[in-house]
Amino acid sequence: MKTVNKKKFINCNPCLCRFPRRTHSPRTLCLLGVLVTLGLMGPGGVRAQEVATFDFPAGERPAILPSGLRDWPQETSDGLLTIEVPLLPLNDEGALLVTVVFEDAEGRIIHARWIAEDKISTTLADNLSENLKGWNERTFEVPYELLQQSGSLFLETDGEFQPVKRVALAWTWPAGVFMSPSARTVKFLANAGCPLTEQDVSTQPAGPVPDIWSAGIWKAFLQERIESLEEALQFTVPIEAVPGVAVFRAKVLGIPLDASSSIWVNGRKIGPLLFEIPELSAAGYYKADGGNLRYAGWRSGAVVIPVSSLQVGENAIVLKAEKGAYIKDALLELNFEKEGSPLTLDATVTAETPATSDPLGPAGRKAAGGPTVVVVPPVTP
Repeated sequence: MKTVNKKKFINCNPCLCRFPRRTHSPRTLCLLGVLVTLGLMGPGGVRAQEVATFDFPAGERPAILPSGLRDWPQETSDGLLTIEVPLLPLNDEGALLVTVVFEDAEGRIIHARWIAEDKISTTLADNLSENLKGWNERTFEVPYELLQQSGSLFLETDGEFQPVKRVALAWTWPAGVFMSPSARTVKFLANAGCPLTEQDVSTQPAGPVPDIWSAGIWKAFLQERIESLEEALQFTVPIEAVPGVAVFRAKVLGIPLDASSSIWVNGRKIGPLLFEIPELSAAGYYKADGGNLRYAGWRSGAVVIPVSSLQVGENAIVLKAEKGAYIKDALLELNFEKEGSPLTLDATVTAETPATSDPLGPAGRKAAGGPTVVVVPPVTP
């Protein structure tokens, strides 16, 4: 079993929060420009359809070339395995979202770049791979500055076979949206109805995220990098007071659409940890061997933790092993509102024998041989 330790204690006193509070303008609501996939035409620009999706190796093509493209995507293998997507200029403030579905692997390189008609090359992603095993999905932006002239999107890899299985294009244009100051800033609304932040479309590794205190709720981030679930994974979380409400959230990759995940808190089985089912218009769906429907991208999951399972001091949150699965962005949401708050709730804990309810307990180790414990560096304050 792998263990992730959270170093600092989660303090229920907002006055002692060591991270700066978010500042906002005095206005309660702010008007933000958000790019949405509406398929609108800007002044003097081409009218592109909302989305265009291409599978590889290429099958039978539609009779009509999708608007927004100069030509059909091409595959070449001259030294590098390359997919070229020729695009028309937009001549307005639109942008292009590109979603790439591919078979990931350790050490894999998938480079994305833009080459304009004047032959100037711009890197869009040094490497889309996250060094994982299995299907993956990444989304990135081709900014409007590059789309002011014709050019081509290139995806390049030096492997023996083409790992890219699908490329989905979504043309976007600015639209106004009202947002609460406490809401996370959304940069795109994707065609599948999914809001995307700047980090969601970034191709750079995410850095450490500080804990956030807002309106009596503490968000404690538990990991700094992607972890494998090939072995049971433990998060060690110290707290100084038991909250009124607790929720565990995370994103997972590689877990079947019809599956949930078991989770233990301080030796008591809770859950299950349930995961979202993306809209069917999402690019990440594919048929696995045997015809089973799978999803290649990351999916969010959450579970309410009964506060009776928590304790002052260190708390162990354990996820069971899932073959071929990964987890990232794990966090614990804790509500420290006063007792009697309408948000205060609990859930029933089903008691089980130690052999099945506590993968770390002595009985469990004796019955099943016990998981292997691997220590992961703790989150740095």
